[in-house]
Amino acid sequence: MRVYQRVDVRSSLGSFIRNFWSEVNTSNFAAKDLQSVNNLINELSGIEQTLLEADVESILTQIRDTAQNLGARAKKALNDLHDTLSSAWENSRRNPPLPEESRVTVPELVSQINDSRKDNLFVIQSHDPNELRSFSRWLGNEAYEQRRRTGQISPLVSFIFDEADEFIPQDASGTYRDSTEIAMTLARRGRKFGLGIGIATQRITYLDTSIIAQPHTYFVSKLPRKSDQDRIRDAFGLSDEMFRQTVKFKKGDWLLVSYDATGLEAVPLPIHTPNANERLANFLQTYSD
Repeated sequence: MRVYQRVDVRSSLGSFIRNFWSEVNTSNFAAKDLQSVNNLINELSGIEQTLLEADVESILTQIRDTAQNLGARAKKALNDLHDTLSSAWENSRRNPPLPEESRVTVPELVSQINDSRKDNLFVIQSHDPNELRSFSRWLGNEAYEQRRRTGQISPLVSFIFDEADEFIPQDASGTYRDSTEIAMTLARRGRKFGLGIGIATQRITYLDTSIIAQPHTYFVSKLPRKSDQDRIRDAFGLSDEMFRQTVKFKKGDWLLVSYDATGLEAVPLPIHTPNANERLANFLQTYSD
């Protein structure tokens, strides 16, 4: 078990600045702004103190003062840096550093996700659903962008959203937009880099239709509500007789429908899967950190 810490408090403030700025496109800055911005970033990138050691308040003031005299694009980039640094600093002060063996950051998780030498399973939970939705965006974006930049396509990774109506509802706003955006990215473009998405829900009707249309394979269990049945029926042309079979399903029984995974395009197949809890227990017994 690990506790997520958004900022690696062991790293220097300079490395934090460099990591943020490496993602900024400065080619669209006005020529007169570029020198001022470069001077500031070069100065801040050299700070070797950590977030908790450095005088972050004065650095934030320095960023604000520089941004005031810049054009719109350069100003927005510095304001984004200001807000990100401020948020990270507040987060670090509210959450004192945990022992190294008890904490984890997003880059550390992504490093393990991309490690092809062993299988991994990460179960991510939070008492605050807003934090969970935001975290899904941070983790998904970091994994996707790293693979996009390097062209990495393995190992294969699935991001599973359980109780998916809490992550990809229709007309998403607030933190719901965070999780919806990364789910959309993974569903549409993730497969090019070995990243997949799984959506588990009992209420299909509530989900963003543009996302649930992307997966190629569906496992259908009991669907007592007609509105949910209609969604699946419209997608695959299933008959009422086929849905009547699902009413008799027991644990582990599914109706498997896939565009290409079974070799029979959109032909439903009744299947029975092993107990997932037993499979997980067996995996944990053989897993070594």
